[in-house]
Amino acid sequence: MAAGAADAVVPLLLYGAEGPDPVLGERALAAFNLQTRARGAPRVRHVSTILAHEPLFEVAGGEERTCHGSPVTLDAFRGTLTEAFGHVQYVRVEAAQATLEQLDGLLPCLAEVLPREDLARIAFLEGVAWAYDGEADRARESFRRALLVAPELSWEPRFPPDPESLFREAAMEALRSPTTALSVSPVALESATLWVDGVAYPAAGGDTTVAVGEHLVQWELRDGTFATRVVRASAETPVRVRSRGDVAAAVLGGTGSVDAMERATDSLVRAADEAGVTEVYLAELGKVDRIHRFVVTDGRWELADEGTVARRIKDRRIRRSGRIALLVGGVAAGTGLILGGLGHARAQQLWDEQYSHQSQDEFLAASGRYSNSRVQAIVGWSLAALGGATAVTGIVLATGSPRSPGVGDPAAAALRMEFAPGSLGLRGSFR
Repeated sequence: MAAGAADAVVPLLLYGAEGPDPVLGERALAAFNLQTRARGAPRVRHVSTILAHEPLFEVAGGEERTCHGSPVTLDAFRGTLTEAFGHVQYVRVEAAQATLEQLDGLLPCLAEVLPREDLARIAFLEGVAWAYDGEADRARESFRRALLVAPELSWEPRFPPDPESLFREAAMEALRSPTTALSVSPVALESATLWVDGVAYPAAGGDTTVAVGEHLVQWELRDGTFATRVVRASAETPVRVRSRGDVAAAVLGGTGSVDAMERATDSLVRAADEAGVTEVYLAELGKVDRIHRFVVTDGRWELADEGTVARRIKDRRIRRSGRIALLVGGVAAGTGLILGGLGHARAQQLWDEQYSHQSQDEFLAASGRYSNSRVQAIVGWSLAALGGATAVTGIVLATGSPRSPGVGDPAAAALRMEFAPGSLGLRGSFR
């Protein structure tokens, strides 16, 4: 460690991932003090400061070819492709193979998206050129690659018919081609637009399969940066596309792909070593702010929230519900007692006066009023009983002992904890 034992007791607190922000840093510090019972004044840093060494976007897995020259525009690349087509069409075998080899070297230098039709045409022309040279196996392999990129591809009659049988054999082999995984996370696609073999990758991300062999992977970052890679995937080394955001998410949440978790672990260990600390805490800022602990010695993530914040939120919610229930129950009980009392008194009066009516019409009218008064009395007493029960429940909830929900209680997830500067520092409020 770079620092002494005295410095090692000072933890490192990381937050993110929106970007360095003093308000978010203060919010992370307040959550740390609440949930870890103020074990010390941590050093607060944004997660981007420890991920500066991570590439913004990269393709991992399998052999990779990168550009060793200058960027190439799509027009310039297509010019060379047209030249190769002319050599193949007029059976200039050596010139065709040299030009196609040049195209293969230019692929990683493309500064624009290469449509899949052009990528398939390169492999198709390679197949024809190898067939002219008597290399049947190589011709079939090139045709197979062309058909994997564009399965609808058919033989072009402008070329001599001799290689067509190899093309048909390659079509059958393409159907039996082994596949491997291609994994792209949604976080990576939030950073860039991605194309694989000239086809835009779905924005939702996820896992898919690609044929074993070389693939053209191109992306454009949100800042306009464009890059191209030629990646050779095998059954043992699937292709993974990762961004710095994947590693940041793994750092803050302790979840993600195995690859991102490994990079996150390395970054946290490196950050702890550079800061000279033995404890690293991670602020997960959301509807309910949570603090995680990273154990440097064995690379484990732990939820440091001991239930303090969740318990306070739920207890306050229960007490508030109890007070509301007490108020509503009291009003309902009082209203019910008044309605019931008035209805009962009126019904009793009408009962006592039943023999004083001289005509049948007066008796029937009094009977109707008596029935209405009885209904009022029944409704009033029922409302009073219901209100009384609600009020008793409210008293129990408002005055009961605090509950102790588990860490990360889902009932608290719908609430929001906010922090604002106060005269004596940060002040927490629960909503």
